[in-house]
Amino acid sequence: MTAKEGILTLCDKYGQPDLRAVLLGNTFFTYPASSIYHHSTAGGLAEHCAGVFIRLMVMNAGQDAASLFRIAMIHDLCKVGTFQKTQKNEKQKVADGTFAVDRFGKPIWVVVDGFEKAPFTLPVMGHADSSILIAEGLEYALQTLK
Repeated sequence: MTAKEGILTLCDKYGQPDLRAVLLGNTFFTYPASSIYHHSTAGGLAEHCAGVFIRLMVMNAGQDAASLFRIAMIHDLCKVGTFQKTQKNEKQKVADGTFAVDRFGKPIWVVVDGFEKAPFTLPVMGHADSSILIAEGLEYALQTLK
């Protein structure tokens, strides 16, 4: 099961249709959590948030799982839309994990698809604070639409 399938299943299980719609309505499932660090590949943000949920469940056994799930899914919400696709040069790897070299022993570089930070549009603050503000705005918007 992919992170996306698991998260959508848990949205249904925990009665979170609004959260499900928000996560499907942006780059949450298709973009990274970082451009160069952990979960820096397509879908990395969803994988990271799923991992946070698992850790929260272990650390807070017996607590309301639906609340822990919602916290995990929105804790990095400010990262949605903050990356853009790009191409990067990186050293070519071979099957054993080492880098390929040319006949002179120099690394072989290849062009790969990747991500970079997009121009920042939110006020500069910690990403947790930004995520809370975005989540509060979404909650308000969702309530006014009902």
